[in-house]
Amino acid sequence: MTRIGNSKTILNFVLSSDENYADKLAVTMYSILEVHAEVDEVCIHVLSNNILKTSIEKIKTIEDKFSNAKIIVHNLDDLGEKLGKDVNVDHLSLAAYARLLIPDILPDDVDKALYLDVDILVRENLSDLFSMAIEDYYVAGVKSIIDLADCNEERSTTFTLIQE
Repeated sequence: MTRIGNSKTILNFVLSSDENYADKLAVTMYSILEVHAEVDEVCIHVLSNNILKTSIEKIKTIEDKFSNAKIIVHNLDDLGEKLGKDVNVDHLSLAAYARLLIPDILPDDVDKALYLDVDILVRENLSDLFSMAIEDYYVAGVKSIIDLADCNEERSTTFTLIQE
């Protein structure tokens, strides 16, 4: 969470996508902004790896729907070159690797940001995560749920299953 003076609170989120996930990116962005409507400013940094200009234009229209929204698109079309030729993309896209460059991409005035995958819905305000003291750590994260067969339909401490 970034504060300007004693009054303005800014939450910085980072999302990374390529054209294949641009539609999911838009849904995730909308869900972030919807649940954080009471926050002074929500800044969403989009790490774009070959997202088409038309898709970017559609994504940017989300900004107009929320008075506290700021969407910054960071063009990483040269991501493959930055990462090197030995990057294995068998199981992860280049866009997934972009998160490794977040410290180099975000402006210096961003002291904390929350990276989220683009195939999720944010259902609750995440402001408390920005208040956590993690200064002594390089990164904080949660494990992904790997085997959904081990989960039941009840609310768990790590996620909620959504049924049709």
